[in-house]
Amino acid sequence: MSRSMKIAAGIFAVFILYFVGSALFRSGDDTQTHIPEGTANAVPTLDKPVPEKRSSKEVVRVLVRKSKSEMHPIYLNLKGRSEPERTVLVRSETTGVVSRANAVEGSFVKLNAVLCGLDVDARQANLDEVKAKYASAKLDYNATKELVEKGWKPENQEAAARATLDAAAAAVEGAEVELSKTDIRAPFAGIFEKREAEVGDFLSPGSVCGVMLDLDPLIVAADVSEKYAGILQSGATASAQLGHRSDESIAGKLRYVASSADVSTGTYRVEIALENSDMKYPAGQSAEIRIQIGEGLAHHISPALIVYSDDGAPGVRFVGPNSMVNLALVEIVDSDPSGVWVSGLPKEADIIVQGQDYVQQGLRVEAFFEGDNS
Repeated sequence: MSRSMKIAAGIFAVFILYFVGSALFRSGDDTQTHIPEGTANAVPTLDKPVPEKRSSKEVVRVLVRKSKSEMHPIYLNLKGRSEPERTVLVRSETTGVVSRANAVEGSFVKLNAVLCGLDVDARQANLDEVKAKYASAKLDYNATKELVEKGWKPENQEAAARATLDAAAAAVEGAEVELSKTDIRAPFAGIFEKREAEVGDFLSPGSVCGVMLDLDPLIVAADVSEKYAGILQSGATASAQLGHRSDESIAGKLRYVASSADVSTGTYRVEIALENSDMKYPAGQSAEIRIQIGEGLAHHISPALIVYSDDGAPGVRFVGPNSMVNLALVEIVDSDPSGVWVSGLPKEADIIVQGQDYVQQGLRVEAFFEGDNS
């Protein structure tokens, strides 16, 4: 073996001894390492539970208000629209040319006011003629009657004279009726909504002169589900707010509940009658309707305390026994400027007024009452 090979072999042997020695020293140090007692006690094992500070959650604190239910009228709230009591097409009963059209569209007209006037033509002359015939027939009848009473004429001539007189009277009446038809009059007091015939138009029997609306009472119509159709009764107290008049509630009565459902919607039509003698309220306005359907226990709360489920059902969270959060599904039965009345809560309830959006049903909470400074 040459000198250089011996040197290389020696260097290799030194490296081998170095690595073996280092491994032995590290193994000895590991066997001497100890887990601190505090850390060892914190390690969870089968016979030692996780420390208390890790197993429990921080209790949520909520502010609650004691609420007691009261007897309160229960109202059904609906959306509807105002309608006239009746809409009538006023038609001509005879033929003629319109010569007068004094009624103004949209104005109030009294009963029997002339809406359209037709030319009289020969109707007046015909009336004068039959009146003259009636007068002559009356003279003949009186003379014949006197002669019959004296025995100078048979009784059958009196009967014939009487028949002639009656026919003349009927002719006069017919002529008067025909003449009166030239004045097309309002069938009731109401609004002359629209004119359909102008001066110069020719009307035949059945032709429309104009449209009349009867707005007293004013009708507010809405649709209800079958849930309420069976409990609503005519005569129930009701009220409505029309259009932009959100600050004005008009008192009325429920006058009609349909006995059959609409085929397309499955709902039942109801009608509220509102007093409108001065024609102040027009037809065709949207309406917020309230109908009293009874009385029951209800809580008065702020609308902000109501939470809604994914399907839109309203509810109120309150603290029940064992400080557990409960959720009661509620129904809004009335409202006023200071809040809403809801049914569905217990007679007495500790309603969560702060923190209701951060707790769930079944969660244990720490409740603090309003006014409690502790």
